[in-house]
Amino acid sequence: MKNTLRAKLIALSTVLGLGMSLAFAGTAFGAALEWTADQPITFTDGTINFVIQNGSSATTLVVNATTVVVTVPLSDTFTVISSNRSLATTGESVDSVTTATCNGVNAQTVVIAAPAGGAEVITITPGSSACSSGSGGGGGGGGGGGTPPPPTPPVLPPTASSGHPNGTLIIDNGTVYLIKDGTRYGFRDAAEYLSHGYSFGQAVAANAQDMALPQSTFVQKALEGTLVLDLADNRTVYMVGTGATKRGFVSASVFTALGYNFANLPKINLSDYPSGDPIGDAALAHPDGALVLDGQTVWWVRGNTRQGFESMAVFNTYGFNLSKVVTANAADKALAEGALVKFRDGTLVLDGGVYYIISDGKKMMFSSASDLTTRGYKTSNAINVSLSAYASGGTVQ
Repeated sequence: MKNTLRAKLIALSTVLGLGMSLAFAGTAFGAALEWTADQPITFTDGTINFVIQNGSSATTLVVNATTVVVTVPLSDTFTVISSNRSLATTGESVDSVTTATCNGVNAQTVVIAAPAGGAEVITITPGSSACSSGSGGGGGGGGGGGTPPPPTPPVLPPTASSGHPNGTLIIDNGTVYLIKDGTRYGFRDAAEYLSHGYSFGQAVAANAQDMALPQSTFVQKALEGTLVLDLADNRTVYMVGTGATKRGFVSASVFTALGYNFANLPKINLSDYPSGDPIGDAALAHPDGALVLDGQTVWWVRGNTRQGFESMAVFNTYGFNLSKVVTANAADKALAEGALVKFRDGTLVLDGGVYYIISDGKKMMFSSASDLTTRGYKTSNAINVSLSAYASGGTVQ
């Protein structure tokens, strides 16, 4: 375990093609605790297996006789695994902050993902026995004295005869996949998953038809436009570019002139991201993936165009945060306008008392609220907007 991140910037150096290296000193900045290797935790009951996973981040960690209390800073993740105990959590601001999964050998995994709005203080309580295979899901469960409360009934895989529509996030044995173009695209890392603006509460249990879909050899890496502190050295800042490349900045002045700052950057190991072109001129248009503001309009820079959002509701379905929006420069404003950005595939919508899912840009109707929940979705994830401008994709089969 290393205490690595600090605030006050005291030195900057350029590594051409590799990014901008930072050295920090002074007051605490972001996560004060970084795990660069798995770390077992010992309780009063020495038989409890409890291992903090490599790549976890926290501001504070307190190990008590029967619990662990951890503070996870905004936009960071903290992951623990127990091979012989269920793990209950309390303290979440919303259910989607924590996700618990139980694999086929009854190992419980808990992922805590602090949202962009602030830090989370979570108490983790090991139970008296191993988790039950197939249990788990978003949200915590409380507990005390080492014994968790009665478990929430697990989300059952859908009984429908077909798999979930394109745009759906599915989870199987702790791995989350995005269904796109009839193919499963897997996520390998919580921070990469969160960079796409998804929450763990959006994923539904995979069914047999989902798992029969071909799996892409392409792993879902961080979303283009994401600013990242590289966990490979805990010093270098990159922007993720098109094709999951990592693009360095040639100087701090270019980085700040583009409107960016070093606060609260997600930490991802970028060692297998190919190097892209360095970002070296703040007078050029912002890189692909950037969100820029011109007047009252937010534009998404993509493919050398600027695309506007149909509405704030559409913007929100991508999990974007206005704090990530920077001021457009003259080159951004000169970009050709692309097509309007519509609701993200996988978005659940309640319109006129009817539930829909957006899939391949069309609205697909559920026959009822119970039809939606039987398939593993949550009505609480639906937004209440009009879809009158969207073509019908038929009924969810």
